[in-house]
Amino acid sequence: MRGKFIIFLIFLLFQPSVVLAQSNRDAPVDFEADNFSYHQEKKVYQAKGDVVLKQDGAKLRANEVSYDEKKGKIKVKGKIKITEKNGDEVLADKAELGKGFKNADMKNVRIKMGGHSRLSAEYGKRINGETHELEKAHFSPCKLCNAFGTEVPLWSLGAYEIEHDLKEKDLFYKHAWLEVFGVPIFYVPYFFHPAPDVKRRSGFLMPSFEQSSEYGFITRIPYYVAPSPSYDVTITPTIVSKEGTIFETHYRQKFQYGEAEIKGSIAQFSESQSGFEQNDWQGHIFSKLRYKMDEDWTGGLELNRVKDRLYLKKYDFSDEDTLTSRAYLERLDQASYFSASAYKFQGLRSTDDEDQIPLVLPEIEYFVEGKPSLIGGTVSFESRLRSIRRRTGSKSHGVTVKGKWERPFHSSMGYIYDVALSAQADGFLVRDDGEDDWRKEARFFPEASLGVRYPFIRYNKKSYDLIEPVVSLVFAPNDKKLNNIPNEDSEGFVFDETNLFSLNRFAGYDLLTLGSRVDYGFNYKHFDPSLGTLEAFLGQSYRLDGKSDLAFPEQSGLREDVSDIVGKIHYTPGSYADFLYRFRFDDETGDAERSELGVIVRDPMYWVMGDYIYLVEQPGLATSKNREQISGQVGVRLNEFWSVSADAVHSLEKNNDGTRSAALQLYYNDECLSLTLKAERRFTRDGDLDPEDSINLRISLTHLGDSVGND
Repeated sequence: MRGKFIIFLIFLLFQPSVVLAQSNRDAPVDFEADNFSYHQEKKVYQAKGDVVLKQDGAKLRANEVSYDEKKGKIKVKGKIKITEKNGDEVLADKAELGKGFKNADMKNVRIKMGGHSRLSAEYGKRINGETHELEKAHFSPCKLCNAFGTEVPLWSLGAYEIEHDLKEKDLFYKHAWLEVFGVPIFYVPYFFHPAPDVKRRSGFLMPSFEQSSEYGFITRIPYYVAPSPSYDVTITPTIVSKEGTIFETHYRQKFQYGEAEIKGSIAQFSESQSGFEQNDWQGHIFSKLRYKMDEDWTGGLELNRVKDRLYLKKYDFSDEDTLTSRAYLERLDQASYFSASAYKFQGLRSTDDEDQIPLVLPEIEYFVEGKPSLIGGTVSFESRLRSIRRRTGSKSHGVTVKGKWERPFHSSMGYIYDVALSAQADGFLVRDDGEDDWRKEARFFPEASLGVRYPFIRYNKKSYDLIEPVVSLVFAPNDKKLNNIPNEDSEGFVFDETNLFSLNRFAGYDLLTLGSRVDYGFNYKHFDPSLGTLEAFLGQSYRLDGKSDLAFPEQSGLREDVSDIVGKIHYTPGSYADFLYRFRFDDETGDAERSELGVIVRDPMYWVMGDYIYLVEQPGLATSKNREQISGQVGVRLNEFWSVSADAVHSLEKNNDGTRSAALQLYYNDECLSLTLKAERRFTRDGDLDPEDSINLRISLTHLGDSVGND
């Protein structure tokens, strides 16, 4: 009889159970206890000892469970631990469950909510199996740490009353305060936020703060809107005390076969110190849309514009020199590529003239690579149709087709040969600036090359060395008229080890590398498990006809018959460090024409990064004068949570030496708090932008939103 009543008790307990409310009421119940008893006069059933109830993945454990048949109440005592099906744990010292078992009164309640998040209260109620009402309660996602001789979390939210809505997954606070190491520092009468298991929810994110010598106090207050799992919007009012308010928007959406992202801002300034006209509207938009039509076809749109070129740099939206807008349609498979595009550019340098910036409409490109031919090797074909317009300046319409055959050979002696034959044909209509008539340009450019490599490898027990001489003979016509086509796609040429052996050293089709030449160099590699990897390359080019190639800019290192010497040295002793030196030396004087040195050293407790660059003046590039600069960052991890870093950029140019920028950053990061404090000084002047000092604070409290600030 007693056993039947106990089973009946447990069956009732798990119907709409308060303790295991997420369980399936039809699931079987497992019951364990050390002792059972029944007080017939009082009509009370008791289970004592290690009492365990299990159902559908949920579990209750306690020292004592009793059921008062007259009152219809269940009392649970001693080290109560309820593990919900979702992983949450409810702990209490005492609990009384009402009839129907959807309601409960609990004392000394602790609710573990996943990770380190937890709720605690002196007294708690569970109402209708859907709500926890907690009195004199605290919430914190932090581990306990020793502060002032007691175990407290780094931060917590306390309140006279916390309501935990289990259905909507929200936490509501009445008369709440923020505690740091147990000390109250901030009070609000009402507050709410999503429960820790909520991945995304509309609401305010953490604000960020900045003090600027130029713009005053800057406050960013982002609001996040998540109406659907497939898209969201972040709206950020940025209040600039000396100038006005900027409204930023960041929209993101995922489609079944595509995605869209829009970043933008709009502002109206009322003070003249902004650098813009009073009551002048400013703004920008950065957007991209990509849609995959099927397995091969993709279309998209990228729109990037700003009203005033200074606006982006002034408010740290971007440091780009040119904004590119593009509409495109692409097809890509294993052997071919097709693209139809239109481009619109916006120059942001002080020297840019909007009337001379081109509109490219259309540019159609096609590339296909065939299967190995009957004589071996592979055949490829590429073509381009392009039309360029300007308000002022040259205009052109042109078509280019190019075919190429390549085949590698391996000899029994270990030589590796690479043979290539190619031909490019172009037809253009060009109208030069100031001219009314269009002129016709046509050209045909055949080219042949033979490359030879002979690697020498020496193996030791655990290491090896490789020395590989490389020689390439290139045969091509040398008619300067072949480069009469306006250069629209090969500006900004830089000669280095990466393009020494390229058939056409220019990036595009418009300019050609004319004449026959021999390119030569050697690769070296040493590998040792204990010492790391050392790689080196040294190379040069010699024009066989002895003539200069005027298509290359002055000081490029390729204009004369003998080129400058280019190379690199790359040493990686292990995953903790990396050293790279790239160079170009004058072939006659040995003077450095280009030097780039990069150093990275990493360790769990510190990191060092440094870069040095020296560039000689090269017309046609941004380096209209010699440029020499050094930059670096040093960081130290002070302990498990704290780290500090300092970085600077310093110019070594003659008559313009000095520090360009410097910053000091302090970081803190643990399971419940991320903090960044950055002090920065920018020494340079850009048009109307003056040097600036700023201090930026970014704070992120786990489950209370993330901070948005300057990157």
